[in-house]
Amino acid sequence: MLKKLFKIFLFLVVLPIAVHGVERKIVVDSLAVGNGALLANYHIDGLLNDKIIEGLERGFTSQIVHHIELWKKKKLMSSISAQVIRTFSIYYDNWERKFVILTEDEKRITSKIQVLREHCAVITNLPVAKISELQPKGSYYLSIRVTFQPMSAESYQELRQWLSGRGNPDEKIKPKRKRRGRFFGVLMDLMGFGDKSFTFKSKDFVFKDTNHIEFSQ
Repeated sequence: MLKKLFKIFLFLVVLPIAVHGVERKIVVDSLAVGNGALLANYHIDGLLNDKIIEGLERGFTSQIVHHIELWKKKKLMSSISAQVIRTFSIYYDNWERKFVILTEDEKRITSKIQVLREHCAVITNLPVAKISELQPKGSYYLSIRVTFQPMSAESYQELRQWLSGRGNPDEKIKPKRKRRGRFFGVLMDLMGFGDKSFTFKSKDFVFKDTNHIEFSQ
């Protein structure tokens, strides 16, 4: 563990301040009906850039959480009709020299960076809601929020405690450490490893029948 933390620390020390690359954003490829369900297809541009990949290879554990919500429009306040949450935890296995992708359903191992990027940032034919459970005359919209932690909360906490001279990951942070924690958080943001959040909201749409949706103009 100490060796891993030391490698992360050296990586951060020699890393230059973040340079803006490809803008990270959610791009919805299609929203359609298939197999009796509303299906979402989208991807996130530039989610795992070269710097993030290098951070993983140096010992980072990253986490990506997809929140997909179907909202029913109402006069006063919209309500959630369906919700899907997908969580990806990724790290690099030095023994296997491969990336590991963990979800609730599977553990996937790959040595290919492109596979890693596509698996975490490209969502294909995701069932959001069953059409039979929705109101045919209702007006809806889809919202997507993706939270990305280049350095997961666990890795962040371990590194902070190691830098402050504490080796026990379960030890609570004392109030006098808060200023140092804020500084470290700002430093991570400047280096491009701070938490990121991306959002998307579709146009309003209605279900014309069980096989078709129509967006408002």
